[in-house]
Amino acid sequence: MLASVMRDVWPETFTFLPAGSLPEAEARLAAGGIDCVLAEPAGSACAPLARLRALAPAVPVVVLTDQADEERALAAVRAGAQDVLAKGADGGAVGRALLYVVERKGAEQGLLDVARLHASWASSSGSPRTPPGTAWAARCWSSSSTSP
Repeated sequence: MLASVMRDVWPETFTFLPAGSLPEAEARLAAGGIDCVLAEPAGSACAPLARLRALAPAVPVVVLTDQADEERALAAVRAGAQDVLAKGADGGAVGRALLYVVERKGAEQGLLDVARLHASWASSSGSPRTPPGTAWAARCWSSSSTSP
């Protein structure tokens, strides 16, 4: 049902690859090419979420849960979900959430890459200085920066 609503609201943005079980979802993740997981786990949100996160830590996960289940939503976030949405959320809200988590995860990955580059450069040069380009990257990403 959600996939058909999403196709109507976001026809050019998302391609859904449904998985009927956790092992099927794991196989799809292992094959690669997945930008985001939209999960509706049965029972505890943490067990399947932990398995998905372990298999593909760079792929953000959005969990669908019952509206009244605040405890389960918090458990999912603590287990690594990027966002939690109520079952029955409209296609526009789900689409925006998916877009945002993919963008956030991409920005997070970019920052981790810069940190790794900095650590590598510092350890190889023996210098605590900032590597060339890092200050520029920080200025470019800063929303408060007014000059390059």
